[in-house]
Amino acid sequence: MKRTIVAVLAGFGIALLLGVPAPVGTPARGEVRAAASGAGPGRFVFLPFRQRLWAIDKKGSALLYYKLPGTNEVGVMKSRLQPFDADRFPPAETEYLLSAQNLTDFLWICNTTTGDVQVLRYDREGAFDTQYVIPTAKDFELPVGAGTPK
Repeated sequence: MKRTIVAVLAGFGIALLLGVPAPVGTPARGEVRAAASGAGPGRFVFLPFRQRLWAIDKKGSALLYYKLPGTNEVGVMKSRLQPFDADRFPPAETEYLLSAQNLTDFLWICNTTTGDVQVLRYDREGAFDTQYVIPTAKDFELPVGAGTPK
C-alpha cells in the first residue's frame, strides 16, 4: 500500500516537472478557481486567494478587497468600498467567481439569467479596474459562425 502511494505521488511530481496538462476539470497550474452563489443563505460572500480576500455584500451590492501583510508589511490593507450594479446583478440571479493568473486575481460577477458578466481586478495603485462588462447573452443571439474570428 505504501509503495502504491509513493508511486502515485512520484508520478504526479514527474508529470508536473514535465509540464503534463492537469486532468480535465482541475485548475491549471498558477490558477485558482472559487465560486459562490448569490442565492445562498447569508448576506456576505467570501472568496479568498493566497493572502487576499474578496468580501462581497450581496444586500448592499458592494465589495471590499483585503490583503494580509507580507513579511515587511504591517497591518491588513483594505480597499475602498466598491459598488456594483444591483439592478444588473440581483443576488438571487448572481454567481461570484474568482480566478487568478500570474498572481493577479479577477472577480467575475455573473448574472445567470441575463448572461451579463462584470470582471473586476484590484490594481497595485489601490483602485478597481471595472472596465469590462460582457453581455454574453447578446453573443448567443448571433448566427452560428458569426462574430470575431480568432
